[in-house]
Amino acid sequence: MSNLTVESILQDEFENDPNLQPKHIRHDCECRIVEAPLDAITTIVDSGGVPILNLEPNGTDKLGLVAKAVDGTTKYVAVWNRPDDEFASSKYNTITTCQLIRLADRLGALHMREGGVEICFWMPALCLPSDLENEVTVPPEVYSNVYAVLIMDSDWLSQLNTDADEEAAYQHVLKLRTDFAELNQASRLLLIGPLGFHIEVDIKDATDNTSSQKE
Repeated sequence: MSNLTVESILQDEFENDPNLQPKHIRHDCECRIVEAPLDAITTIVDSGGVPILNLEPNGTDKLGLVAKAVDGTTKYVAVWNRPDDEFASSKYNTITTCQLIRLADRLGALHMREGGVEICFWMPALCLPSDLENEVTVPPEVYSNVYAVLIMDSDWLSQLNTDADEEAAYQHVLKLRTDFAELNQASRLLLIGPLGFHIEVDIKDATDNTSSQKE
């Protein structure tokens, strides 16, 4: 019987082309790679819906992903990164466990802030099937209907280490909103950094109703 698994096949592919591999938070991390539920995602897309994901415990120490369609009632966030700084693999719709833990940390905080309501997420690298990449585009309503956009600009935020940098982070988010049209569609932007980083920028309802807060 073959000992091949999807994860081992992906690992072989990643060794041949490291650029395809989803990024870990630390270079020395060897946590497992998690696949998006592509069958469910493709079914939702084929029916004209927008797929969003939720985190699900999968074993004693693992996280998995489940998909559902946007239904107008479930709150969700859009996870955004620079086009040249993709931390999940859009080629294989995969993400590392350490990145999922970082997402779970932030989504958990939002879950508590909203009184325990379910909060899912949408991420292009996971929610756009790679075999349909030439046919599927980002639905325009994705960003306009979100509860918030999580800006995963880890490289930039990792350079910040003092309270005085909060204003710089705040101005950085305003510039991103100007530079990237999809961010200008959302009413709320949250800038987060690497796991354990303690500066959060929360911009609500355009520039005349904004706030910057520390966790």
